[in-house]
Amino acid sequence: MRQVRPRARARTPLSLLLSCCLALLAVHPPALSAAAADDAAPGESTSAANPSAAAAPAAQADASVVGQWGALSADWPTVPIHLSLLPNGKLLFWGRDKLNGNDVVGSTKAFVWSPNYSTANLYDGPFTAVTNTTTNLFCSGHSFLPDGRLLVTGGHGHANFDGIGITHTNIFNYNNNTWTRGPDMNRGRWYPFNVTLASGETLVVSGRWWDGTFVGGAPRLQTNNVPQVYTAAGTLQTLNAINQVEQPLYPWLHLMQDGRVFLSGYAQQSYYLNVAAQQWQLGPLSSQLGRGTGSGVMYDVGKVLIMGGGDPPSSAGVSEAIDLTQPSPFFRAAGQMIFPRRQMTAVLLPTGNVMVFGGTSSGGFNDAAGAIHQPEQWDRATETWAAMAATPSGTPRLYHSTAVLLPDARVLVAGGGLPAAANQNTQGQPGGLFGYKKVEIFSPPYLFRAGGLASVRPVITTAPTNVTYGQTFNVGMGPSVSALNIRKVTLVRLPSMTHSFNQDQRINYLTYMPRMDGASLDVTAPTDRRHCPPGHYMMFIINAKGTPSVAKIIKIS
Repeated sequence: MRQVRPRARARTPLSLLLSCCLALLAVHPPALSAAAADDAAPGESTSAANPSAAAAPAAQADASVVGQWGALSADWPTVPIHLSLLPNGKLLFWGRDKLNGNDVVGSTKAFVWSPNYSTANLYDGPFTAVTNTTTNLFCSGHSFLPDGRLLVTGGHGHANFDGIGITHTNIFNYNNNTWTRGPDMNRGRWYPFNVTLASGETLVVSGRWWDGTFVGGAPRLQTNNVPQVYTAAGTLQTLNAINQVEQPLYPWLHLMQDGRVFLSGYAQQSYYLNVAAQQWQLGPLSSQLGRGTGSGVMYDVGKVLIMGGGDPPSSAGVSEAIDLTQPSPFFRAAGQMIFPRRQMTAVLLPTGNVMVFGGTSSGGFNDAAGAIHQPEQWDRATETWAAMAATPSGTPRLYHSTAVLLPDARVLVAGGGLPAAANQNTQGQPGGLFGYKKVEIFSPPYLFRAGGLASVRPVITTAPTNVTYGQTFNVGMGPSVSALNIRKVTLVRLPSMTHSFNQDQRINYLTYMPRMDGASLDVTAPTDRRHCPPGHYMMFIINAKGTPSVAKIIKIS
């Protein structure tokens, strides 16, 4: 059923007619359900009985079934290993800076890209250099603060050795493209993770640091197992009373519906963290011994999907879901991936489906021999995976690759390399200096329904830029769009991803009601900060064919 919020209105002949239409829709709902209807068009099946059968649609080149790739861009200024979509629709990115084969310490060549969303390939937009002059931000964690600034934690602290995290925090202000140093953390963090709490404060977890000693000629590295909270006052609160748990590097963290934080992977043992009580608690076990270089997504409030990873990744082809809203949550099988893969990237779509890009089926840390060029999509309604169109560029997107959802509902796929993968053609470049600077755009199947994009796509004409919790606000639509044809209104938090994971990725399904004029919606913002932490989100309206609008970026506060 559609999520519909009743509204009292004076009855007129027109309103009675529209009310009858709404009543008929309520009694006879469309084939696509309200919360789960998304990427399955009428007559289309996304299920797969076996990998060979599932891969078959990709050969049909039907964009409404397998999506479509755009052309490769020209070289970007650097390999986008860290990639974030800013509240103004621009993208901030940086890679790995090297000089004479050594890592640069104390600065980062970062850039802001301004996509030209009015063109088919977006690539016309300019780049702006936004160099950070104090910190090597490679291998840092990052997530958005409630005001839209990006908080970056840790980074890379040595010219010759990996794993030596630094204590720096940095803040990027998208309003003026400037960096500001924040407070130093308790110890260094290399491969840390940020997650926004219901309060709007940021929990910072894990990361490696160096105690200054050597073992066998290599630095003795330790994990920073003492979490910290970046507060609303811009200070760091250290959870000194925490019962320490050995945390994975770049752990997969999700804010739960009850305000706790769930660590879903990549180790087999999951945990709950009560920040207020400074207490880790054991969670359920997943089926795999480990999902390193896999990924996870919160695809609904309290519902998490984990997938991929492992070494070799074959057994990890089984994805698993957990519903944290249940009294005794447990991991259960949620569909066999078409291609078991590691070093991949998961992207949450506006519909609530999940797409996975890149990766390799080979064992070992990062081997291009088994590079996978076909993305695949998980259908949240059927919990099955379907193969999508293979990238015509053949670019392997492995370690250090990225992918983010754009406001126009397409996906930007980028990165890979630095260092190059095993069995990878480095085109004559030294392995440690090779990386892919070209990006490409994937248009999911929902953009090609019923004869093409222009004929079916809903349009948001008016919407507020700021809303408060529980506020009902009006969303105007284009003249060719009927409010009665809308089946979903969703909020997708702005992506900020690196190393196979989008830190803070989540979605909300909003309650809405078509207005009697048939040309706008009354939409109600989430009421609970634990379900929707404060910050900026892409708001999409989605029609009966599962096609999303171009998003309006709004701030929930």
